[in-house]
Amino acid sequence: MVQNPTNNLNDIFWGQHSEDKPYEELLEEVQKYISDNHAKTVSAENADELMKNIIRQYLIRQKYSVSGYDTNSLTDRLYEDMAGYSFLRK
Repeated sequence: MVQNPTNNLNDIFWGQHSEDKPYEELLEEVQKYISDNHAKTVSAENADELMKNIIRQYLIRQKYSVSGYDTNSLTDRLYEDMAGYSFLRK
């Protein structure tokens, strides 16, 4: 895992013990977790922030990381790839 300077306490606390995963594998796992456990959240009002919080907490709880990303940027990318139009932005 690449250690980036960060003010994110989650990364400082969990960074040394995290499991580095390939992004595509993590994306698939997070999508399955969300669909299995939080399907109603997707249609809720303010779903954007709720979904990001669920993703962030899942990453922290599972101690997952991807090289080159801190928790917040990984959360944003996962959310964008799951719920946004990321294919249009690339």
